[in-house]
Amino acid sequence: MRKKLKLFIAWSAGWLIYMLGLVNPVADINLMSLIFQSIIACFVSALFVALALLIGLLNKINFIGKIWYQTNLWAYILIGGSLCILCFGEHLGITGTFTDPKTGDKFTDLHILASVLGYFFVIYGIANWPLKIKERSAEPGA
Repeated sequence: MRKKLKLFIAWSAGWLIYMLGLVNPVADINLMSLIFQSIIACFVSALFVALALLIGLLNKINFIGKIWYQTNLWAYILIGGSLCILCFGEHLGITGTFTDPKTGDKFTDLHILASVLGYFFVIYGIANWPLKIKERSAEPGA
């Protein structure tokens, strides 16, 4: 997988997860908020991809890189586990209590830390997907 394609897929996955996270029975969604949130999703996803690339520089450290690039299994585990937490974390009890600012009603939802870390690790796993050794050495500037 080429680097630009990986980044586009990571950004797209971040956008999709952000938008799916808006589908919440508490939120009132109309056309204007959907357009606005779609634009915000573009920026948030780009920010998280940039952060994933920055933290992915740790893979340049020899012993970390050897572990990460040895197999795709680490990326699968990271992405799969993060998606499981994002989808089922609320049912597993990873929740926080929040207050609706309009009505003042309290409700429980996926804990904010689980949401942000799950979102980040999906993007990280895709943006830093371990390439095979042949593919890494064939890239210009590698």
